[in-house]
Amino acid sequence: MASTSNAVAADRRQDADRASVPRVIVRPAAAALVVMIVAAATVAYGVHVAAGRLGAVDGDDHAVLFIAVFAVGVVVLMLCHELGHVVAYYALGLGWAQLKLGLTFSVRPRDTPRTWQQAIIAPAGPILHLIVSAGLVAATASQPWTVLWLVGAVGALEAGGNLLLPIPSRSDAAKMYRAVWGILRGRGANTWQ
Repeated sequence: MASTSNAVAADRRQDADRASVPRVIVRPAAAALVVMIVAAATVAYGVHVAAGRLGAVDGDDHAVLFIAVFAVGVVVLMLCHELGHVVAYYALGLGWAQLKLGLTFSVRPRDTPRTWQQAIIAPAGPILHLIVSAGLVAATASQPWTVLWLVGAVGALEAGGNLLLPIPSRSDAAKMYRAVWGILRGRGANTWQ
């Protein structure tokens, strides 16, 4: 009987250890995300070439290198966005349980946040995304229309939209607006879903 209870206790400790380590889940939709990022990078290269023809930039970058740098830059900005949420989780004592990589990236907290915490967590990702993007634009301001400038400009536009526009209903802006509305109405309902 003692060995059975020791085995159960050991299993519980293993489950607790697994639960404390954040998981990374890669979904099949991640392939679609890669295609979308490469398509966006190709469009950005077209903008860069057009700017070169207008004399705004030296347009001699190699297409494959430009597209690769742009795609990696977009992924880094997406990870910075999720890092903003993770920093907010830790600052509020919630921790994070998993990072999902699919058609979009998403981070889930270990514990369910309260409404007032959601009002902090939801904008944290877009704010860090916007800061990094604006920093990239500022650092490359002397060379507009280059690959890094375009990554920063596109990132700043996307982060600003994610911070302000509640479309779709699961966006950070929608979560933030629902949380603030819940606080104003005196509700403690879980608006995270």
